[in-house]
Amino acid sequence: MKILTLSPNWRISFDNQQWIVQRRQTSKGKNKWASVSFVGSTKQVLLYVLKRDRVVINKAGQKTLDALPATFIEWRDA
Repeated sequence: MKILTLSPNWRISFDNQQWIVQRRQTSKGKNKWASVSFVGSTKQVLLYVLKRDRVVINKAGQKTLDALPATFIEWRDA
């Protein structure tokens, strides 16, 4: 599975149709990932959504984003 870690509390998961921006939530001592946004189009739109949602991205996460192809379909099918 190609989970993209952006920072300890943020990641990008996916299904067959889209990237899924997720934030870690802790409740009663248990961690779970909550889906925040869904992007099935381009990297440009994904970057806009990450900025809009104020996603915290560390250096390793930024490197991961920089390496993404232009579209979700290209990434999914790679």
